[in-house]
Amino acid sequence: MPLFYAWAGTAMIRDLSPRIGKAGLWLQSHHLNGVRAWRDLW
Repeated sequence: MPLFYAWAGTAMIRDLSPRIGKAGLWLQSHHLNGVRAWRDLW
């Protein structure tokens, strides 16, 4: 499972990163800090 968790965190960051700062979206870079920390744990 650890490899899957590391992959899932990376995939989530890769999927959401292009949307950061786009008009009409609330997503900012700091919102992904928890995902980055979780990914790095694995």
